[in-house]
Amino acid sequence: MEPEPSNVLRTLAARYERGRAGRTGQSSSDLIVDYEDLLHEACCERGEARLCAERDLNDASVRGLLIVERHRRTRLPQRVRFPSVRETELFQYLGLLPPGIRRQALATLFLEAVNFPVPCRWEVGWKIFCERIATAAVSGQSVAPFSRNQSIETREILALLPQLLAWETESLRRFASSRLCGDSKRLDTLQSRLATCLDRITDGEIRSLEDLGILENERAIIVHGPLLLRFPNGDLNLGLLSAPSRIDRRDLRRARLETEASNCLTVENLSVLHELARKSTGTLLASSGSEGGFAHSAIIEFLTALPDHVACMHCGDTDPKGFEILHNLRQRTQRSIASIGMTFDGSKLGSFLTSAEQNTLARLNKSDFLTDGEKRQLALMLVAGHKGIFEQEARPLAF
Repeated sequence: MEPEPSNVLRTLAARYERGRAGRTGQSSSDLIVDYEDLLHEACCERGEARLCAERDLNDASVRGLLIVERHRRTRLPQRVRFPSVRETELFQYLGLLPPGIRRQALATLFLEAVNFPVPCRWEVGWKIFCERIATAAVSGQSVAPFSRNQSIETREILALLPQLLAWETESLRRFASSRLCGDSKRLDTLQSRLATCLDRITDGEIRSLEDLGILENERAIIVHGPLLLRFPNGDLNLGLLSAPSRIDRRDLRRARLETEASNCLTVENLSVLHELARKSTGTLLASSGSEGGFAHSAIIEFLTALPDHVACMHCGDTDPKGFEILHNLRQRTQRSIASIGMTFDGSKLGSFLTSAEQNTLARLNKSDFLTDGEKRQLALMLVAGHKGIFEQEARPLAF
């Protein structure tokens, strides 16, 4: 029985993997390592460990896996040269899968996933998503949010994504996690990676599990102002309260809404709603109360249930996401909703637009749910290349 190779060959293999040839398979140059440096890195500089390491390097040289270059006169070893064409032989000798085979195996997972059934609406985005990561896997580029060393988890995420894209009901996250994963907490663990994938597949239309109706908590809205909720067994007058109130969606569904207000203003950020509530303007104020401010079902149902005489308005951040929230409110309620104070302010350099945000602006520019004036603001932002002063909290209160 041949002796187990010492750590020196595994150290050489690890060095190769970190290099361009190991990561991408696109370099034909040899890996050249100083002999003593290699022994030091492998902790084989002295005694029995050095004897074993030198034995293994000599054996590998005899097998043609590498070349030990020696001084011309003294014949002392100076460098170890590892030809990239010997990648498969060295890794198989060490009982390891060669990097090239691992890259191709990872790419195969994504190429096979191309054929997974997804809703028609997302078929093109799903195909592009899978093929791009397959290409990145083969070429050694980043496959984030996936990990090259977690093939089981990669399979799990690829199996989950089509199910999420087809999800049609609102459920609390732990319930959905149990149904989809067999583990009530698994979606919590994977949610950031799933959200990144969903964002790319849908070109920004779905950015989180919340956007799919998979909720951490039940939907509710935050309301302030003259609003009367008439229930079958009694009335609730929110106009008597001095501070904003949280109303669960289930209660909204049971009640008939009445208000003396002629206007209802929805705001993206809850902190702004609290500031406006102190002004006691008589305007009905509402917010989704959720992080990110997207138009979830409770705020949609609230606006839809308001009497027709109430004029709706919205004030939000003036970044691409803020305009997308306005777009979603109009699209999903089918109500006329004016925008208040949503103008691009480039007087101060803001965060630079990402490529995804630029794509969002281009998509919104084609939408029938934004006005020509609002689209001019998008164009100004796109030309500037940054968001300017966009957060509601940093701008004058618009109402």
